[in-house]
Amino acid sequence: MATPTSFTPKQLWAPVQVPAADTLIYTAGTAAGARLQALVVVNTTTAAVTLRVTHGAMAAAQALVWDFSVPADGLPYDLLEGSSQGIVLDSGDVLRAQAAAATSLTLHGYGVEMA
Repeated sequence: MATPTSFTPKQLWAPVQVPAADTLIYTAGTAAGARLQALVVVNTTTAAVTLRVTHGAMAAAQALVWDFSVPADGLPYDLLEGSSQGIVLDSGDVLRAQAAAATSLTLHGYGVEMA
């Protein structure tokens, strides 16, 4: 990773309803990468739905979140809460997501893009 000289706090991607298929959610920029500081999920249905989020390929060995059951209460859950450092993404690194039921979970990502 290149040594960053600027840090831009921002929403890293527009909120997305997570599909039931493995889906690319975010690709870190080509400069010095990004730091994911909040990964927020909201269940907008009336039943609990499981979620998978990976740093790289959709595989257990790449899991950030694996089969987390998101309650059907409509509340936001920050899946990185308690992680003081966040997740560092090098240039070109990807985040992928998959839900047990399509369009049931909305996923938000907030952090810092580095250049």
